[in-house]
Amino acid sequence: MSTGEQVPALFARYPRLRERLPWVGLGEGPTAVEPLPTPALATGCWLKRDDRTAGAYGGNKVRKLEFLLGEALERGVRRVVTGGAMGSHHALATALHARAVGLGCTAVLFPQPVTDHVREVVAAHAALGTELVHVPHMTLVPPGMWRVRLFRGVDEVMIIPPGGSSDTGTLGYASAALELDDQLRAGALPEPETIHLPAGTLGTAAGLAVGLALAGRQTRVVAVRIIGSLVANQRVLRRLVTGTLRRLERAGVTVPPAAEVLSRVEIREGYIGAGYGEATQAGREAAARFGETGISLDSTYTAKAAACFLADATADPGRPRLFWHTLSETTPPPGEASAIASLPPPFRRVVDPA
Repeated sequence: MSTGEQVPALFARYPRLRERLPWVGLGEGPTAVEPLPTPALATGCWLKRDDRTAGAYGGNKVRKLEFLLGEALERGVRRVVTGGAMGSHHALATALHARAVGLGCTAVLFPQPVTDHVREVVAAHAALGTELVHVPHMTLVPPGMWRVRLFRGVDEVMIIPPGGSSDTGTLGYASAALELDDQLRAGALPEPETIHLPAGTLGTAAGLAVGLALAGRQTRVVAVRIIGSLVANQRVLRRLVTGTLRRLERAGVTVPPAAEVLSRVEIREGYIGAGYGEATQAGREAAARFGETGISLDSTYTAKAAACFLADATADPGRPRLFWHTLSETTPPPGEASAIASLPPPFRRVVDPA
């Protein structure tokens, strides 16, 4: 565990967990909560600034990585391997923060619609020296990660699931919900009826639900599905919730029933549009309205969740609602031509089609 002064709210609430759960300090929390101005948005809207979790880069990935990389360091591995789409924020944040704590990183990535942002992410991997492995489809990411582990040596490599969504990574957002509870106790905002956020691999939503239940809050989590139901579904959510509760219970925490935690989460349909990574008109409009307040959204994740957030706030105005902003405010580190030239061909073509 990191010996720095800033520790997760989970450890502050349950001090005995400090010695029972590996953790390494990467972030700069607690992140602020701010009211969103009403001229651009509906009344009663608040923002949780997890876009500012780390100055280097990371968004909502940092909280998960603090526990995941802490576990990797405790296990004594030399490399982590993870996966996602070519523009995966999680894969890039994993590579950057793994490097910062002295670990190598391999990312197994599948294609997605290419945007300027996707090009920036791939170029940033080149700058970081991430080992990139191309697979043609999302379903081939898990076997691709296992092949890397077998090739590198099972004792040398730890797999971090896409999105960092495991019972270890989900602890980061159980802690985040307790951080929010501290802010509610301090009167920083009214207790929100709902927290809206994108639903990718569901670790953030599962962790928030666990933490809200531990805190005794009534807030519900609206997880707006931005990826296919093969990835974001009730079975995955249940596995993450039950695994995280078991992990906490084994560490000595009295936990609520899994059914009570699961009842807090709604996986909201209707905002994915044509598919993962494909922009929607509602997302563009939401991004424009948030942009008027100085908040940047991306078309793959946060804009679609924001479209749902605004629709709910407009349909039932005045109720306090919280948008959990997951996109890193800090942009990826720029890639250099020499590093880009060394990328494997499928990735080099994304950055430089010529």
